[in-house]
Amino acid sequence: MSCVNFIYPHHNPNEGRDIINANFEALCQLAFSGITGSGGGGFSGSGILNFINSGVTVTVEENYQYLIYGDLTIYSGGTLDNLGQVVIINGALALSGGSFNNSGSTLLVDLQLNGQGKYSANFTTTANVPLTINHLLNTQNFVYMTRQGTSEISVQMTIVDNNNVSITTTSSVAGGRITIIGV
Repeated sequence: MSCVNFIYPHHNPNEGRDIINANFEALCQLAFSGITGSGGGGFSGSGILNFINSGVTVTVEENYQYLIYGDLTIYSGGTLDNLGQVVIINGALALSGGSFNNSGSTLLVDLQLNGQGKYSANFTTTANVPLTINHLLNTQNFVYMTRQGTSEISVQMTIVDNNNVSITTTSSVAGGRITIIGV
């Protein structure tokens, strides 16, 4: 199994690929001692998971780090026992019914990518009615993704200025999400 599969967010394996490769390539050469696990759900017993399924227990031993880029989700029946340090970069800890036993420390890091940053927001649109998004990234150079639930959706985007874009959808969208990353 490849280290890269564990480092990238499971919802979009291409998100941040160049940045992660540039900054964390050395992680693939490391042995993941100090991080152990048990249970099924595709977990081999060692390594880094960005989601912990039912029946899986991951233990971060004292004096070790569990480094995640993107969200760390612990599903119902899954457990993360932290005796060391859990570090989540540009993400959040999402307890979806699972257990997080924290006897160590947890660090949430908002890493500013190339000095530009990241903006995420939920939105609702009406078909063919423009919606202005104020991202405050002070750039017209960015990449973006729009989705509804777990599915990507297509939008027509117009750059208004360095801090605003306008999006238009061909159908109404309830519960949409946009992420804009300055490059």
